[in-house]
Amino acid sequence: MDLMEMEMQFDCIVVDPPWREMNGNTWWSVDELAELNINGIGAFPSVLFLWCGSGGTYDGKHSHFDEACTLLEKWNYRLCEVITWAKTMESAGDKSIHGLIRRTKEQCLVGLRDYMWKETSANFIHPNIDTDVIIAPAMNGKPDAFFELVERFCLGRRRLSIFGSTPPNGWITLGPNVPFEEHFDLDKYLAGLRQTALNPNTPFSIGTSPVIEQLRPKPPVRLKKSEKNKQ
Repeated sequence: MDLMEMEMQFDCIVVDPPWREMNGNTWWSVDELAELNINGIGAFPSVLFLWCGSGGTYDGKHSHFDEACTLLEKWNYRLCEVITWAKTMESAGDKSIHGLIRRTKEQCLVGLRDYMWKETSANFIHPNIDTDVIIAPAMNGKPDAFFELVERFCLGRRRLSIFGSTPPNGWITLGPNVPFEEHFDLDKYLAGLRQTALNPNTPFSIGTSPVIEQLRPKPPVRLKKSEKNKQ
């Protein structure tokens, strides 16, 4: 899967790798995943969401946390957050030969390319909106709540999902059995973004407004040392 043939870069990329325990005979090794040129298709700035199983290294085959961190570094993204999907289900969850408690969660690493700050990056990210926990039923693929979180957080409109389930409208979806040339027309895609843009000067960004900035939750104001000493 040569991603560079798409001839464009993306603001938001979701990678849901076909890990061995989840996909049987169609799994990809971490070395094969590392060959994906995410580095080449990620814009500056951009956000990467990488699913990695149930979490810490203690969980044996169900966890790819360390491997996912290696992939982030390989693709030149900086780990900034970890999202946890807490699954509600009728059964007690999957048994694990490595753990004492059944697994009912999956984790997703959030990587940033380029430095982003709450005070200066409001045109690209919406900080302080969502929590790092999604509570949704267990299912094949990822819940709608995840994609809703992604779209609220990253204001870039060039969105790509690799390996995963079908995301909402406006996303490009790719998989090993879905060659992009069969369903992707670059000119039509870019024309659609421009036609539906709220601001024609920034067609690849949802953008913000004074009203949004007024309503946005603000971080606590940091006091200078001299002000702290006066209190």
